[in-house]
Amino acid sequence: MKLHDAIKLAERIKGVLAPFCERIEIAGSIRRARPHVNDIDLVVLPKDETGLRATLRKCPVVTDGKQMMVVKSREGIQIDVWFAHNGTGDMFAQEPSNWGSLLLCRTGSKEHNVHLCQLAQKLGLKWETSRGLVKTEDGGQRTEVIASLTEEEIFRALGMEFVPPAMRERQRTEGGGLKTEGPVWADSFSTQEEGATEDGGRRSEVSTAVQQLAGALHDTIAHIKQTHARGFVRLPGGTAAFID
Repeated sequence: MKLHDAIKLAERIKGVLAPFCERIEIAGSIRRARPHVNDIDLVVLPKDETGLRATLRKCPVVTDGKQMMVVKSREGIQIDVWFAHNGTGDMFAQEPSNWGSLLLCRTGSKEHNVHLCQLAQKLGLKWETSRGLVKTEDGGQRTEVIASLTEEEIFRALGMEFVPPAMRERQRTEGGGLKTEGPVWADSFSTQEEGATEDGGRRSEVSTAVQQLAGALHDTIAHIKQTHARGFVRLPGGTAAFID
């Protein structure tokens, strides 16, 4: 399914489910602006979980679990719905909402998630996607969530700047290293993982270019919101975006 069609379907589904949710976001390859989409990923923070699940069950159900439901749309497209919580525990042991961790994980890409897990391990931490970024205490007998509420919080805990969803593509190179691949309309700004190239200056230049690109996209969307009606617009390279 092309990105433009996937966005329209995902927005339609989001609109149906939104009344049952405190928060709902489209994730997966749509959020990463990939040109082709296989299924629809949604992360939800329910305010009426019974009503939300009842609505989803009006579609053919593939999986009906505590943390996720998988159903099929009338077009035959798979819809994966992931349930975040608003905090768990009691007065003696509480954990914050896992919204940011779940959104980060379900946005992907798979390779980018693996990269984050490896970074966490190097820092003596562990990314438990259903909980958040955790550290182990008391010889492994207890773990504490140190970042989970937002994606930005998790990136900061890993010593990283925020990575825009469209830049979360990591591909194996011919030499066996990893490179970060940008959106389809920004392939010329692809960057390599630290250590994969000897040209440190070039890495700095590319990093700056990527930041400028992200800023330009933000400004473009802000301008479109001011000058266009609500609906779909075409971004650089033909990528579609829904402006609300």
